[in-house]
Formats: sequence, structure tokens, C-alpha cells
Amino acid sequence: MEFLVAFALDVPAGTPNSEITDRENAEAAATAKLADEGHLVRVWKSGTQGETTIVGVNRFTDDDPVQSVPAPDYAALEKSQVASVSAVRKKRDARAVPRALQALKESSSAKASDRHLMPLIIDAVRARATVGEIAETLAGSWGYYRPGA
Repeated sequence: MEFLVAFALDVPAGTPNSEITDRENAEAAATAKLADEGHLVRVWKSGTQGETTIVGVNRFTDDDPVQSVPAPDYAALEKSQVASVSAVRKKRDARAVPRALQALKESSSAKASDRHLMPLIIDAVRARATVGEIAETLAGSWGYYRPGA
């Protein structure tokens, strides 16, 4: 099995050339060793002054099966988050949230485009409006971004 591996190197300004050369020589020796052992198939190197990108194809050579990583079951997390949001909604001031969201709605309309929204968003958060409620309020004024639409 082969894997594509990529990483970037950034040489800090002021690094002595001798140190750069020593590091490049060490990397070249390590690369040659991996190639000799059959672990490295190909290496590409590109970059500009002070920055280098290295891309390589590495070969997985032992016979062990590749371990699969099971996808987590998010059901418990979802249940916990729903309970948490419900608890916050029960404890918050039932009048402060609609008031804060209404102020945000009025200020985000086209007629009030010169208003700064961040203080109003912070007010809504302090009133314990959820991110979803704030996003829906703004979407009511601006709509949703749809790529290619």
C-alpha cells in the first residue's frame, strides 16, 4: 500500500547557510535510506527562498492489515448538547433574548447597513441566545450563501 505524504519546511530568516546545508544533507541521507529499504517510492521538492514543500510517496511494506478507525457514535453527544441547550433556554430571561434578536434584526437590515453588529451580537450572547438563533436572525436579513447560485 502506498501513501502520499506532504510537509512544508520554513527556514527562519537569519539561519546560517551551514546549518541549512547540514540539515539538507541529513534529510537526503534519511531519504536515501528509506528508498533503499523500499519504503520511499518518489520524492518531489519545490519551494522558494526560505520555504520548501516536500511531497513523497511512501510504501507500507509490512503484511499487517491497515487498522480501521471506527467512526464515533455521536448520539450520546447530541443528546447531551440538546439537554444542555434546553437547560440554558429554561434559565435565561425569556424577554431579553427576543429583544436582543430584534435589535440585531433591525440593525442587520439593508436600511441600517451602517450599524456595527458586533455589540448587538455580544448583547444577544449575554442574553443567552444560541448561535443558531443568532444565525437565523442574520439569515433573515441577508439570506444564505449558496455557491454557484
